[in-house]
Amino acid sequence: MRDISEWSREAICRDAETREIIESNPRRAKKICLSCPVVAECLEYSLIYKEHGVWGGMTHIERIRMLRNNPTLQQLLTTEAKLLRLFEKRYSIAEDYWAAQRAAEQSA
Repeated sequence: MRDISEWSREAICRDAETREIIESNPRRAKKICLSCPVVAECLEYSLIYKEHGVWGGMTHIERIRMLRNNPTLQQLLTTEAKLLRLFEKRYSIAEDYWAAQRAAEQSA
């Protein structure tokens, strides 16, 4: 899964006006999502991070129903979410380490 900072730049809803439509009118939002080039990434992100509202062309309730009807998908997403959290934690530790190394080099 690409990072949200990468694919969200390609999303149709990235501008404030479209974002407002999506937040206020789910039916219209779903139609907007149909023509979005990153609808799959958006849906995957919303499933992993349990977003509310319309994401990836589906409402929160539709996504919950989809997961309830597909336990294998739910298990896969749970595993992916755990792996992403582990990666984020390790990345954060690495960032802290390299920041400390740079600080030590500058003070030396």
